Amino acid sequence: MTVCNFRSRHLSKKLEWGVIFDLIIVLRSAMDATELFSVAHDTLTRTVLRVRNGEQRAASATLLSPDVVQAVVLLLAMTLLHVLVRVRILYTFCWVGFTVLAHVTESEAALGMATSLGLTIMMGWYSLRMLDRTTFMGILQGWFGFLSKYWPLRLLANSVDLLLHMGVPLTLAFCYLPLVRIWMTLPILIFSQLWIKLVADGDLCLSGNDVYHIYPPRPKSFWLAARKIELIYNFTVPTFCVLAYQAGFHEFVVNCLLKPSL
Repeated sequence: MTVCNFRSRHLSKKLEWGVIFDLIIVLRSAMDATELFSVAHDTLTRTVLRVRNGEQRAASATLLSPDVVQAVVLLLAMTLLHVLVRVRILYTFCWVGFTVLAHVTESEAALGMATSLGLTIMMGWYSLRMLDRTTFMGILQGWFGFLSKYWPLRLLANSVDLLLHMGVPLTLAFCYLPLVRIWMTLPILIFSQLWIKLVADGDLCLSGNDVYHIYPPRPKSFWLAARKIELIYNFTVPTFCVLAYQAGFHEFVVNCLLKPSL
C-alpha cells in the first residue's frame, strides 16, 4: 500500500512538473510573438515615415532621372535571368527578385514599381483561381505528383502561396503606395511582354502548361483568359494606386494601424 501511494505521489509530481513546463513554453511563445509583433510594428512605422519624407522627392523625379532609369533597367533585366541560368523563372519569382533588388538599392522608383507589379500579380492570381478553382491543385500535382494529395504538403503550400501572393503585395502597398506613379504602367507592360517572349517562348497559350507544370494541362481558353486578366490589371493597377493615394485611402489605413506611433 505504501509503495502504491509513493508511486501515485511520484506520478502526480511528474504531471505537475509537466504542466508547469507546458505553461512555460506557452508563455515563452506568447512573449516571442509579442516581441515579433513589436518589431514588425516598429519596422513598418519607420518605413512609412521614411516614405512620407521621400515622397515629394519621388514626385519631382523626371522620367530620365538616374533613379527611374536604374529601376526600369533592373525590372527589364529580371527577364534575362532565364537566359543566364538556363532555367525558366516564373513570373512571380521574377517580381520577387526585383523586389529584393529594389530594397537593396533603395530605389524609390523601383519600390513603386515592385508595389504596383505585386498588386497586379496578387489580383491576377486570385482572379485566375476564381475562374478555375482547381488551378492551384493542378500546379501542386504538376510539381509534386502523388505527394500533393497529403494534407501537410497542401497546408504548407497554401500558407506559402498566401504569404507570397497576398501578404507580400499588401505589405508593399501599405509601405510604398505613395511611390507608385502612372508612368510605371509602361515598363510593367514591357516587362510582361519580355517575360512571355523569353521565358514562355512568345506564346503563353502554347507553353504555359510547360512553364508552370500544371497537371492536367489547361486548355488554350484558360491561358487566353490569364493573358487578358494580366493585361487589364497591368493597365489599370498603377492608376488605381495613384487615385487611392490621392483620395486619402492609404493615409486612412496607415493612421488606423499605426496612429499611436505617427
